[in-house]
Amino acid sequence: MYYMIWISAAWAEACLGGLNPGISGASKPAMLIRTKFTPPRPTRPPVRREKALGLLSSGLSRALTLVRAPAGFGKTSLLTAWREQMLERNIFVAWLTLDQDDNDETRFIEYLTTALAEALGSRADDTPEFANAGRIVSVRVHLTSIINALDKIEREVALIVDDYEKITDPKVHELFAFLLRHIPSNLHIFVATRSDLPIPLTSLRASDQLVEVNIETLRFGVADTQAFLAGSMSPSLSADEVRAIHDATEGWVVGLQLATLAMTGCPNVRDLISGFSRHSRVVSDYLAENVLTQIPGATLEFMIRTSILDRLNGSLCEALTGVGDAAGKLEWLVRHNMFLQPLDEEWQWFCYHGLFADFLRSQLRHRFPQECERLHLRAAQWFSEQGLWAEAVRHAMDANRSDLAAEWLERCALGELRSGRVRNLLSWIQKLPQEALTQHFSIRIAQIWALILTVQPQQARALLDEVQTQLNEAPPPDADELRCTLRAQCVSIMSMGDRIGAALELGKKVWIERFPRGVEPGRGFDWTDEAFLNAMLHLYRKSGDLDAARRVEAFYRPRQEEVQNLLMMSYRTGLIAALEIRENQIRVAARRLEAALRLSETHAGRRSATATFLAALLAGVYYDWNLFESVEGLLANRCDVIDDVCFVEPTQTAYVSLARIRMATGQLDAARAILDHIEMLAERREWLGLAAASMGERIRLELLEDQDSAAERSLTRLEAMQLQMAHVDPDRVDVMLMSASARSRLLLHRHCFAEAETLLNDVLARIAEPGAAATSYEIAEIRTLLAIAHHYSGNPIAAQQCLSQVLMLTAPEGLIRPLADEGLRIVPILQACIRADAEASPRTAYYERLFVALDVESSCAESVTAGLGCLDDTQDPNSLSRRESIILELLSRNLSNKQIAKELFITPETVKWHLKNIYRKMGVSDRQSASRLGLHAHHTDDR
Repeated sequence: MYYMIWISAAWAEACLGGLNPGISGASKPAMLIRTKFTPPRPTRPPVRREKALGLLSSGLSRALTLVRAPAGFGKTSLLTAWREQMLERNIFVAWLTLDQDDNDETRFIEYLTTALAEALGSRADDTPEFANAGRIVSVRVHLTSIINALDKIEREVALIVDDYEKITDPKVHELFAFLLRHIPSNLHIFVATRSDLPIPLTSLRASDQLVEVNIETLRFGVADTQAFLAGSMSPSLSADEVRAIHDATEGWVVGLQLATLAMTGCPNVRDLISGFSRHSRVVSDYLAENVLTQIPGATLEFMIRTSILDRLNGSLCEALTGVGDAAGKLEWLVRHNMFLQPLDEEWQWFCYHGLFADFLRSQLRHRFPQECERLHLRAAQWFSEQGLWAEAVRHAMDANRSDLAAEWLERCALGELRSGRVRNLLSWIQKLPQEALTQHFSIRIAQIWALILTVQPQQARALLDEVQTQLNEAPPPDADELRCTLRAQCVSIMSMGDRIGAALELGKKVWIERFPRGVEPGRGFDWTDEAFLNAMLHLYRKSGDLDAARRVEAFYRPRQEEVQNLLMMSYRTGLIAALEIRENQIRVAARRLEAALRLSETHAGRRSATATFLAALLAGVYYDWNLFESVEGLLANRCDVIDDVCFVEPTQTAYVSLARIRMATGQLDAARAILDHIEMLAERREWLGLAAASMGERIRLELLEDQDSAAERSLTRLEAMQLQMAHVDPDRVDVMLMSASARSRLLLHRHCFAEAETLLNDVLARIAEPGAAATSYEIAEIRTLLAIAHHYSGNPIAAQQCLSQVLMLTAPEGLIRPLADEGLRIVPILQACIRADAEASPRTAYYERLFVALDVESSCAESVTAGLGCLDDTQDPNSLSRRESIILELLSRNLSNKQIAKELFITPETVKWHLKNIYRKMGVSDRQSASRLGLHAHHTDDR
């Protein structure tokens, strides 16, 4: 079975209905042109093209079928007939007609997505990714999600793309090439174009995945010409006349149509045929002299003036020309084959044939040059009245009325932001001339917000400075209000750049400006207020002032009916959850994130910016709970979205979680690749804190690999970052703590336990000072390392006391990885804490989970009474555990520690710990002796 993709109004509106789950798509004005999803309605019986249809049929077993020929060779008609044939065979197919306005990657992917969604019907309803086009998520990311969604469908899908030659934007070509490179095996694409496809096709040809239908296949033969003429005029032509017309037109379908129009009422067909030529100038002259002269003067003027429109309807044409009963005229043109085609079954919308429209436009410039701008202006006004802003703006530009284009864009810019269609807004603004933008501050303000939301801080800052300069040089009446908005935007830009101290200092001043009385404005919270308050919630939390963060959260609590977009509310939810995590309410935060994630995935799609932001934060919680599979599931097929739209905190949380999972499972090369990627992102975004976090993780990795010198070099780089951060943001302590933790790990690795004790005690004293912004989890990490240093320097009581403080934080919330990430050296200290606990300790299950995470196989419940972390009282202390036996077997196969770790998905450090136990139990001191004894025991067992 095959699908053929079709479009319904309901789905088009659903795609455009915004992000608010409380507002149905049906209540929103449709912004997509529905007629682009249906083939032109034929006005005469089609000529059946058996050879061409046979080639198209072979395309159902290949990726791409390319129908390539000059204009007028019947590509669209052939594909229309092909569509009908597939429908008769119970095949469902998609149709997408492109135009010049699709030279925008956002618009292109939006139409493509909508077509596919209509084809899939209820399947698309269950796949929210199809409603994500035009939102903050990048087009490449969205196309990837569509490819993956199609790949899951068990049936075949066919897609027809007509008029691809209208695409000239390299970015759109790259998107289409990306689709072809990663096309699912069940998707078959049919493309009609006048020119070569400007994307690589070599691999498709080499793999027999390309079918090409060229001009020779499309060219009418004599029999085709006869069938065409028989269907369009009185079949009184002789065979000689049919052949003469065929030879004159050289099988050019549009030429045949031109000829039939010219022959109507012509007394001498032979004379007419002899003057026909295939050359475009001759055709134009022919049209002017022999076709246009057959059209009534008033009707011809109507056609010339309406040729500026890519699509026509009665009301629009009446507004444009002032002619009454325009709908009747359009129907007359269709019935008389005047190159006008209906675009829908109801005959509400029409379009001229492309070549004929070009010809008519040339006539407009020649006959009525003074009317061109006026006509475009009338069209722009009509589209603006219908709320069709994209077409209104485009015609306003053609009317040389950038003022109107900017004005109309100004009216809808905020709505585009609220709906999350930020990339659409950016693409519109880029089409306006710079001088028009400078006259509309609100558009530039919206552009800055759009750049912020798409994580382009440098561009946002540059534009903000430009607008600030313009305000100073020529202040408008509302200059003070605009400056206040710019300062609020500056807070968001600095916050995005991880400049916490400076952003908070400015934010406090902006707070006084925006809320001088400390209450909600009478007008309510606007977009700038919402974005600013989210930024302040984040900044107060990062600075450690949790009371102030809570005051911000209480100050702005929108009522349900005031929630206008999922985007802003999802960010706020994530920030509140991060605050709850900071307050040690991990389970509460997780529930909040899980609920918001479900809502966001339902209404915005799994790979939307909002869902990815929430998933990245939730991944950090799941990681700390040791739920590796859940972390992988959350972040699967989302990392590219993280790169594209996530701010520093969710980016760091997601990638550090993934890197540590790779380290914990012995996939050290994969962990290194993740850290390389983090550092690339940090450099590109100028996120010093993220670069420092990555370097701290790199030191962990290098110590796991016993690369002492490499770890020292990485530590030098991290300490340089610490100094740089101290200069930029002296109140921040997170990078200092990263540096101290990394230095202490290196000291512990070198068995410099006393030196590590001194360092860590000094750090604890420093962060205990008033005003220090260390989180409880950062302090717990320092205490855990200090407990290890105490234990191995011969101070077990201090070690137990230190780790007990950490357990008071981690055990109630079920946090495993903060301890397990320190490896097996934590085990003897944990055993001491277990012995100190009562036999019926409520932490027993928690200890069990901890030892499982540490790959210690004995029962923690038994170790409570036995006082042992690895063995119970009934077990032979010299017998090997199951894990140790497996490691001994791998050792006997001459595998290195790294190879054993990779085989068992554990770290090399864990392998070393097990080997020490194996040596002790077997009474040997090296791997060779253990291997020999292991082989001897194995052979004895076999006998």
